[in-house]
Amino acid sequence: MDFVSYLKKELDNILFLEIAKDIKVKDRVILQRGEYPVYSRDMVSLAKGEKENIPISFFINGMAYVLSCDLSFKYRDFYIDCLKNIKEAKSYLIMQIENNKNTNLKEALIYARALCTIYNQKEYIMNQIYLLMSLNEKTGYKFLEEEIVYELKNLSKDYPDYSAPHFFLGEYYLDKDRALSKMYLSKCLNDEKFKRKAEEYINKIDITEEYDKAVEKIKVGEGSRVIDVLNRYLEFYPNDMNCKYYLAMALRQRGDYENALFTLYELLENGELPEIYNEIGLNYACINQFDRALESFKSSLKIKPDNSDIICNMGVCHYYLNNLEEAQKAFNLALRLNPKDDVAKLWIEKCR
Repeated sequence: MDFVSYLKKELDNILFLEIAKDIKVKDRVILQRGEYPVYSRDMVSLAKGEKENIPISFFINGMAYVLSCDLSFKYRDFYIDCLKNIKEAKSYLIMQIENNKNTNLKEALIYARALCTIYNQKEYIMNQIYLLMSLNEKTGYKFLEEEIVYELKNLSKDYPDYSAPHFFLGEYYLDKDRALSKMYLSKCLNDEKFKRKAEEYINKIDITEEYDKAVEKIKVGEGSRVIDVLNRYLEFYPNDMNCKYYLAMALRQRGDYENALFTLYELLENGELPEIYNEIGLNYACINQFDRALESFKSSLKIKPDNSDIICNMGVCHYYLNNLEEAQKAFNLALRLNPKDDVAKLWIEKCR
């Protein structure tokens, strides 16, 4: 299903009544003779005798549904003119939106779309988007999210100084396209309603970009230079396990093995991963506690068997524990698993 089909389904409940003559109020023509849509539910109430005559609200309901649910209906422009001609139509549509927004979001949305079609005001359009957001949150339909983005983009283009659509687009792209998100959010900084949150999001984008660069430095052994960046990132994302892992690596690269190990053991409480055990082993090896390092590498290998890097690390521990035969076995196995492992080749020569 797409958004068009989702709305058009409501037209199954529409009937058409023919008015044989113009309907007037105080000599003013309200509806010209012709065919008009009426919601079947309204006609049921008429058949039950709840209404003696057809109220004008029945025709407003029917035209609102057709305008909202079928953008190509042949009498569309005619119905727009009709509703503009009915003085009560605007307030009636607003009332229907308010009456239904907490109980029937789809119906509230239909009335909101009709209101926007007749009176193209940015506040009405934004209210329609808020209803779409609520309906999307309730149903989770993917096409509703697509429609929200489409409407927000159109509104931001038509009203470039209107902050609301820019803010929500910035929020939408936060985890999808940081540059685009930042561009939209920067247009909200002069609006007190959105300024604080927009600044918060922009700060998150900036620190995330710094974090990405910091990770690249850690991977080439320059972690001691980026520890402050990682700590700032954790202020925004305190539960980010990846960042804590990279922080431990950076601390080791700086020589702060105590804090590195503290961080790694804290990570183990959230689940045993081979990378964490391997990093613990590297820290113990750095402080010449090769027995403890070897045990950590073994724990890592249990989870990730046949990993040549871990096996090579175990070989180094055996070497410094004077277990040269075990060391050679480890380096030869690492080389069989990864014939391009130059580190293993160097250690084999060293053992010889």
